[in-house]
Amino acid sequence: TDLLLLVQRPSNTRADAGRVFFRSDCRRSRPDRWLAASQPTEFQLPPTARPGSSHRYGGRGFLSLSNPHRTVQERGTIAAGQAIQRKRRAGLAHRPVNFSSSLSSIATPSPLSALSLALHSLFPPHASYTMSTLTSVDSKTTLSTMDKKLEEGHGHTVPVNTLAAIAEDGELDEGAKIVGDVAQPFTQEEDDAVRRKLDFRILPIIAFVYFSQFLDKLAPSYASVMGLPITGEGYSLVNSAFYIGFFVAEIPQGIISQRFPLARYLGCNIVLWATALILHAASGEFAPFFIFRILLGVFEACVAPILIALVSSFYRKSEQARRIGAYYAMNGVTYIVGGAIAYGVTRYQGDAIAHWRIIFILFGGLAFVAGIVVLLFLPSSPATARFLSEREKVVALERIRSGQSGTISHVWKKAQGFEALKDVKTWLLFSLMIIVSVPNSAITSFQSILVKSFGYTSAEALLMNMPCGAMQILTTLSATYWADKRKARMFPFIATLIPSIVGFALLVSFSGSTAHNKAHKGPLLAGIILSQTFITSIALLYSWSSSNVAGSSKRSVVNALMLVAFSMGNVAGTQAFQAKDAPRYLPGKTALLVLLCALVPIALIMHFYTRLLNARKERAVRELVEVNGWSDEELQREKDRCAFLDATDLQNPFFVYTC
Repeated sequence: TDLLLLVQRPSNTRADAGRVFFRSDCRRSRPDRWLAASQPTEFQLPPTARPGSSHRYGGRGFLSLSNPHRTVQERGTIAAGQAIQRKRRAGLAHRPVNFSSSLSSIATPSPLSALSLALHSLFPPHASYTMSTLTSVDSKTTLSTMDKKLEEGHGHTVPVNTLAAIAEDGELDEGAKIVGDVAQPFTQEEDDAVRRKLDFRILPIIAFVYFSQFLDKLAPSYASVMGLPITGEGYSLVNSAFYIGFFVAEIPQGIISQRFPLARYLGCNIVLWATALILHAASGEFAPFFIFRILLGVFEACVAPILIALVSSFYRKSEQARRIGAYYAMNGVTYIVGGAIAYGVTRYQGDAIAHWRIIFILFGGLAFVAGIVVLLFLPSSPATARFLSEREKVVALERIRSGQSGTISHVWKKAQGFEALKDVKTWLLFSLMIIVSVPNSAITSFQSILVKSFGYTSAEALLMNMPCGAMQILTTLSATYWADKRKARMFPFIATLIPSIVGFALLVSFSGSTAHNKAHKGPLLAGIILSQTFITSIALLYSWSSSNVAGSSKRSVVNALMLVAFSMGNVAGTQAFQAKDAPRYLPGKTALLVLLCALVPIALIMHFYTRLLNARKERAVRELVEVNGWSDEELQREKDRCAFLDATDLQNPFFVYTC
């Protein structure tokens, strides 16, 4: 059995061939000067010692039997156990020490021999307790403080070669409470049954939520051709107001939502945004309408991050893009259903209430229903899903173990937040999202107005939203299927841009005066329909995030920043088409064409950068295997152990990026 001996001031300690050495406390001494401990403390395990406990001995050190991946590090590291650890500053390699075997060769009594005898009596040879990291304290650490920290999971894993710090300042993943460190077998029949059960419960609800949310975004577009009194620059500003609220609330919403059950938090926000949407019908004045749009953005800011987190918690990486695509396809369904509803509202001949007010009341009422459904039926994670039996919870968690992303931890970890800010991938994702969001907002907000400028009536313009929706559905389902089938993200992303680039080129080429537009309805309408395909690229960015970001706190920050970029781009997009440029709108169409072209090289950089990271991780794992002499079974055990540590993608050497 490989175990660790913990001593006072572990940053000045190393172990070699069963002996413990201390580095000189003198800061002026050479970094490679090591002194043997002259009067080591005797270590005796108490009869109550059990795995998961720690014991203090006369102020000189600790023996930890805790989970090796939940450790506290106060001053530094100690090198021992089954893994090689390298002191980067001192440049010294620490050799692995198996205390139970190497101590048999020690002739004179020592604290290590006492430890060996105690360990052999406590853990017989067939026991399988393995410690690859440690818990350390300094002279000011009390026993009660240490035990409390261990129980709370504070600290981090000692670097094991390329293995970085894990479980810093918080608890493990929620799934670890059910399945632990060791993988549990399950049959293919169980796998299929649980996946079908998840699809039946999770997907319809999150699709309904996304349908309702996108319908809310389209409401001003429909109202704009149904008598909404806010027009021109005022209309552009109220569309911007939604994304201003979205921008301001995104990061706070992301951080706060991690501390609560995700589904309950989402349901409460949906009810609030439904109320704000219904209030849009109260006044056609600019000021109250502007405020209600800001509130709507604040309450909707949590939707995409929570849906991404739910998909990554319930599904394998190879299943995530299709599930995200399934609910994101609701954008296209919304165009079809919303257009039909709006057309039906225009058939109302009464004068009791204006058409545009009916739109906001109907869509707000639908959102309220979505909120109630989420509060009652949507689970927050596999570990707390009441519709799953205990065995099905285990299977649901084991299904995602290999992805190394875990489910969720409700403790905020500051180090993960800083890692997200320093990660190059975060800012590449930010760049992709902010650029693609500009045309997304422009098309969403002005599509009906653009179609009307081709010479169609208001009612016809609403109906023309339907083929645009059909194009979005087709593109989303096919691109996300390809993404999962080929385990790719950026190449499908680029593929969705190409038809839209052609579409915007048609819009730029054939736009002209009102008479000219009427004469060229066909090419212009084809351009509008083709321009819809790029909207699917946002779903692929969502699936990139769900597949390639690990660590609950890091995921919250990355998703929040991604949605901040979304809101910033959408604010800019609402200004793309100015009233003074009607009916040609050439400056806006040209700008959107250039932005779509700019996305291609950035996506290629992201693809090749993640491939480079995967190559580095492969080398790191090979080095770990060589250093530790792991068999295939032992390597798999280490992977299983890391799966629910709430480690980030950079910390976990076994994490593989989906490029």
